[in-house]
Amino acid sequence: MKKKSIGVGIGVSSLMMIFTVLGLTIFSLLSLLQANLAYENSLKYKNSVVDYINGDSEAMKLKSKLERKETLKERERNNFQVTYKEYIHYQVKINDKDYLDVILDYDYNVIRWTVINYFNGFYGSRGFDF
Repeated sequence: MKKKSIGVGIGVSSLMMIFTVLGLTIFSLLSLLQANLAYENSLKYKNSVVDYINGDSEAMKLKSKLERKETLKERERNNFQVTYKEYIHYQVKINDKDYLDVILDYDYNVIRWTVINYFNGFYGSRGFDF
């Protein structure tokens, strides 16, 4: 008499191998998508930092021009808005949505140096008030 062996046949091991490979493929695709998303976010962050640094540099150049004691007419010619008698107010465009809003007193001390977000007609701000 022949003894029948009970065990795992070729069909079961093939199915397990197929599901294992399928699972590993899905996880690798998810990892690839997440890495691509992280890369795109890092590029956006880098661009926003570079834009802010360029805008900040421009605002500092304008502040240094003011500190060289330009007259009020020269300020108006350079598109500075003197909003009150004791403040100098100007904005520098950072990118399509953001402006650097600067308010100085007449001793050229920074009162406000804030990033203003403008999108869809609404303003929001983040920055430093001194």
